[in-house]
Amino acid sequence: MGMLPDGRPLSMFHAMKRSFLSVLAILTLLVTGCDRPGTPSVSTDPSPSPTPLQILDIGVFLPFKSDAKLSAEAALNGLQLAAEQCNAAGGVNGRPVRLVVRDTNAESESAGQAMRDLISDKKFKVVAVIGALATGSGQAIEAANKSEVPLIAIGSTMPARMDSEPWVFRICYADFHSGHIMAQTAFSLGALRAIVLFDPEDKFAQTLALGFGKKFKTKTRTAMVPEHFQHGTTDFSKQLENIKKKNPDIVYLPTDQRTAARIVKQARAMGLQMPFLGTAMWDSPEFLAEAGEAANNCYLPARYNPQGGDERVMLFSPAYREKFGADPSAPSALGYESLVVLISAIKSAGSTSPTAIASALRNIKDLPGLTGPITIDPERIMAFSVPVLKVENNKFTYLETVTMK
Repeated sequence: MGMLPDGRPLSMFHAMKRSFLSVLAILTLLVTGCDRPGTPSVSTDPSPSPTPLQILDIGVFLPFKSDAKLSAEAALNGLQLAAEQCNAAGGVNGRPVRLVVRDTNAESESAGQAMRDLISDKKFKVVAVIGALATGSGQAIEAANKSEVPLIAIGSTMPARMDSEPWVFRICYADFHSGHIMAQTAFSLGALRAIVLFDPEDKFAQTLALGFGKKFKTKTRTAMVPEHFQHGTTDFSKQLENIKKKNPDIVYLPTDQRTAARIVKQARAMGLQMPFLGTAMWDSPEFLAEAGEAANNCYLPARYNPQGGDERVMLFSPAYREKFGADPSAPSALGYESLVVLISAIKSAGSTSPTAIASALRNIKDLPGLTGPITIDPERIMAFSVPVLKVENNKFTYLETVTMK
């Protein structure tokens, strides 16, 4: 049976909704994005004041002022939904969760400052932080390790090492694994000739291209052909002309969603209609919005399957639509899931000590989640089933599930 963020069975979800109205007065205080002091109430009752409510503060930093704005907003929606469901059911050991939100612009300096502010702000007592949705979180990771406060990275897919980042916890699969998944998908599509278009100076792209190339050669006995571009390139006509002449069965693009959107739009305009395969970063509102119709016949390894038949997804999706009036996306599912993971660790630790929480996070294994079983293991290329999505009519549709060993 699936579990809700408070650790209770999913069958209690509707009962929790009925109890939700009784705690709305508390919930209005529990999600904050700015420093607004409360207004003290005045009472003539001579009886002793009640014991102040102990609140569990969770820090959040997201890049609202950036190209990843849509993803940031979706991630916060997921976090808010998880917090409200938890609080409606009594909180964590009787303590309601409060999200203390800070804004960044996806730059390392801003993310680092947001992380430091969350840790040092005396108005709150942040026991852990959720963030690192987009690139540019390097200084935030450094601040987490220096301050010894757990940081759950929502969207980070680069493999880590415990000896260098002991306070950072990733819930996504590693990049190398993503490359393997797309090579398997290329083979499933019948591709025998593949071109990989990427920036050779980009470590992210190098990692995925290597993973893809090795697996593709194993499956097809043919090597992928590299085609390079430099960082900052906006006109890809030269590279796309070379690809058009070679006429591959598929093109693999290990790059971010915005660069990918620009490339596929130019490719379609030049008559290249073959499938384009991408990365988990494409699993975002930004890719669909910017690529438009050019995104059709693109494939990607999903971080969340919106059409999944899992009981958790079947309850999460309608609850999300009811609250926000939109379908959930991968960032919203990851935001929701990151708080589920953190709450599970706090309950397991039986303490709000950052050290105890970090220790409990390291011991999480096969925790049921919206995006698949979650295991915290920074050095392991996770071996689990990954849904692959295809874009049709500018929407993500489920294609297949690939399981890698």
